[in-house]
Amino acid sequence: MSAINEPSLDAIKSTSAIISHWHALLMRAIIRLRVRRADAMTESEMLRKAIRHFAGWCERHGRVASQPSRDLSEVSEGQVILRNVRGELARYVLDEKHNRMRPRSLGSPAA
Repeated sequence: MSAINEPSLDAIKSTSAIISHWHALLMRAIIRLRVRRADAMTESEMLRKAIRHFAGWCERHGRVASQPSRDLSEVSEGQVILRNVRGELARYVLDEKHNRMRPRSLGSPAA
């Protein structure tokens, strides 16, 4: 039976250092990707997220969602105002920290 060669203490420290180094590089890359993703949110993505959130909100609150018009809705400076022919449906602001749209005011106009 042959003896099992155990790694030396220097080899273990070296391997640990390599793993720590690559872990740090990976974490920095993930953080950069998150920042780029938040910076890269286009107006159409903001509008799409706001419409999806509004439809979900209406469903959770037992309301019939009025379809927002892309032409009448407005996107400017990190804010989305959803509108249709009946008027303003909701307002959302961009939460840059979490890369999502947060409601500012919600509610369907009177029929």
